[in-house]
Amino acid sequence: MTSYSLDKWAKMIQTATPTALLDVRHLVAFVLGKSIHEIGLCASLNPEQEVQLRQYIKRRLEGEPIAYIIGQWDFYGLTLQLNRHTLIPRPETEQLVDAVLANDSLVRTRLLEVVDLGTGSGAIALALASQRPKWSFTAIDNNLAALACAQENFQLQSWQHDGVRFMCKDWCQWQDVATQFDLIVANPPYIASDDPHIMAEVSQYEPHKALFSIDSGLHDIRVIIKWSVANLSDGGWLYLEHGFDQAGEVVRYAKAMGLTDVTCYKDYSGHDRFISARLYR
Repeated sequence: MTSYSLDKWAKMIQTATPTALLDVRHLVAFVLGKSIHEIGLCASLNPEQEVQLRQYIKRRLEGEPIAYIIGQWDFYGLTLQLNRHTLIPRPETEQLVDAVLANDSLVRTRLLEVVDLGTGSGAIALALASQRPKWSFTAIDNNLAALACAQENFQLQSWQHDGVRFMCKDWCQWQDVATQFDLIVANPPYIASDDPHIMAEVSQYEPHKALFSIDSGLHDIRVIIKWSVANLSDGGWLYLEHGFDQAGEVVRYAKAMGLTDVTCYKDYSGHDRFISARLYR
């Protein structure tokens, strides 16, 4: 075993990423089979582990996100497996989960029907399910590879929940005629194809169908709002993530479609990032 300073490895990729040292800590932790919290500024690697780390660093230098290199990422206290058909879950979406859990009208001890539209890795549905064992969850995605990832993540959790089902469906076409939902959650595609703010490693590696939407990024958001009006129970809630500059249009459309109690929430950067809204019949 040879001890290495993580700064040495970080210098190799510091031109490619502003989070070089953190990235190296993630990679070293994965190679050693440890938590990132167990990794300091030095680490001992055997020759095989060093070769593996060098391969990972090469991929990072080429722009591949850390989450895809190691094939997993943490979200709301859960370690989720990822593949190229699933978005990398982000802290902003954890805030959406926080907002749902803080809503006192969504009673934690009562059976509520919840649907996660475009579940991807299952991040939102599983984070909520881990905190609300009495709720019933339907997680849908129109990509079988993404849905398989979500199902695997559910099976890997240490907690048990009997009320989670996964379905391969397209939200543009699907309607569960037997169920009206008390809560609809979604992190849909909302990026315009010509958005100048999108980072290269996002556009090159993450699934385009989960990122980009037509009509300035608003098409899927409008579809989901319209779908929610048809599928929410009386007094049911919609929680929807959107782009940093889309709040005005999203709020306007939600109100035009008959939703009330429309509230905007800011992300960690101070941008309006998602809304909640309610439907009364």
